[in-house]
Amino acid sequence: TTLKMDAEASLASPKAPKQKKEAQPAKKKRPTADEDEDYIIKSPVKPTEYSINRPRRTLGTGPSHMGDTSESLDLTEVQEFMGPIGAEGGRCQPFGVTISEDAALVMDFHAHLSAYEVIGLLGGTVDTEGKEIVIKGAYPCKRSDGSESLTSVELDPVSQSEATERMAKEGLIAVGWYHSHPKFEARPSNKDNENQRNHQAHVGREHKPGFEPWVGVIVGPYDETLPTPASQIRAWIVRTQNKSAVPFNIKYKKKPEKATITPDLMERIEACFESLVGDPGRLNMADLWRPFTFIKQGLPDGDAMKRVRDTLNATTRRRSALTGVFMLTPLVSRVPRPTSFARHSFTTWTLPTSRPRWSTSTRPSTRCSKSIGDQRYTPSSCIFTDA
Repeated sequence: TTLKMDAEASLASPKAPKQKKEAQPAKKKRPTADEDEDYIIKSPVKPTEYSINRPRRTLGTGPSHMGDTSESLDLTEVQEFMGPIGAEGGRCQPFGVTISEDAALVMDFHAHLSAYEVIGLLGGTVDTEGKEIVIKGAYPCKRSDGSESLTSVELDPVSQSEATERMAKEGLIAVGWYHSHPKFEARPSNKDNENQRNHQAHVGREHKPGFEPWVGVIVGPYDETLPTPASQIRAWIVRTQNKSAVPFNIKYKKKPEKATITPDLMERIEACFESLVGDPGRLNMADLWRPFTFIKQGLPDGDAMKRVRDTLNATTRRRSALTGVFMLTPLVSRVPRPTSFARHSFTTWTLPTSRPRWSTSTRPSTRCSKSIGDQRYTPSSCIFTDA
């Protein structure tokens, strides 16, 4: 009954009419500066501290700027340039580089002499229009006092001035520097990169923006992970990314194919010895470097002494053919115990103190002979003797 009465009451009551929505006034258009003389341009919202300091990725193509040198010796990953050499753009190698075999020989020889890092300058020419650097000579320098280290080196200012003067006499200018990583990979450290950046900023003042003709070279002679006995020689420059010096690999050519023995080259080789007089890291070339010759597929391969024997016999045959004096037996007929493998592929003769000359005397020179294990050998009849 109650439900029936409620239903009848709801039918009897009239429905309330729907209310119409009031029309909203149209928004006024904001006047522009031309329509309203009193229009005031509001300043933008002040950026937050995070937006100001947030990291941004940049690749510098302009001039480098000198900065503080870090003492970090951590090795860095070397990036690769893309595109043609000399083309415009931050990802293209900015100039071509040619290294003479004479310069490569001196750098490699210098790096082999010490377990501590060695240093020197590179002399050559710069073609600004052709964007080409030719490194014609390496000039060994002394370390600064107190910088003898297995992982770091500093250039002596006096030795630097002397090397620059020698370049000027030969019609060359300084176009780079080199140093060694004796027993580890030829990758630049943070300190190397910052030194390279400072050098680039210095020489870049004399050239158009973005062209900084200064090359760094690292020579790694005794890294036990090298696939062959040949040293690793890396050329590199730096680019600025996020205010940091990032290393980039420099592709270079070698010309000519073989070094030419000249009086100038001999003077630079002698300078390698002079720069290391009294060096606490001076190496004995008869010490064992590693008991194998190659690394193939990550594993040691080849007898260390076999390479020494084959090299000596081949050298003796060539020299005998030139002098007309032939040996009836091989220079080293058997392989001694692997206890004195010569460091790398350099010949182990002890150079005389005075400048050597070629001699055809059949008398062996004791100063140019060398012991391997329990045998003694000499370079046949064509030997180094005192001048």
